Amino acid sequence: MKERSGNTSKKAVSYLCKLAGVSRSGYYDWLKAAPTRKLREEQDDLDIKLIKIYSSVKGKSRRRTDQNG
Repeated sequence: MKERSGNTSKKAVSYLCKLAGVSRSGYYDWLKAAPTRKLREEQDDLDIKLIKIYSSVKGKSRRRTDQNG
């Protein structure tokens, strides 16, 4: 019965890939790359936070300079 279950899964994946217009190998490549995508998204979020912090600090120091001069 395990073989049959595995065969059913293959057929389901094949059907869904055909429906989506992608190859099975492409789907499995995409699936395998999920952890890397998650790590990149987390890094992007951190970068955005750092840019916002830098922008707010940079803006405050300019205002102080403008007020003193």
